[in-house]
Amino acid sequence: MISDNGCLPAVTKNPNKMEVLIDVKNAAKEVDKLIWFQKNPHMRTFDQIKQSGSFDIEMFRTTPKKNMQKEKEKFQERLESNAVTVKLEDEIAERRQWLDDMVALGRGDAYKRQIQTEIMLRVSKLETLKKTK
Repeated sequence: MISDNGCLPAVTKNPNKMEVLIDVKNAAKEVDKLIWFQKNPHMRTFDQIKQSGSFDIEMFRTTPKKNMQKEKEKFQERLESNAVTVKLEDEIAERRQWLDDMVALGRGDAYKRQIQTEIMLRVSKLETLKKTK
């Protein structure tokens, strides 16, 4: 193994030939590793990755919740406008039916102008409601 100062390990007085070969092989592997990292600067060691914080676990952050009161008000406004629309359509149909009944009885001329005016008012209200939606 190469020591911290970059030198080869010290050899003992009577080294065994196998020990020397193993030390030389280990030193060669370390040198190869250093050369490889110099040739591939985009590659990082495990320690470098660990120090960069890539393995740190991020804390879970909840997303902000919607203001349910606003959502509720929007929904209520929609329901109210739908209820008003249905009510106006029913009133228009009721007045047309009443006018048809009066015409059938022979008294339609007396009420025709008044009922048609009421129907036109309801239709204009209905159109303004639909435009505001």
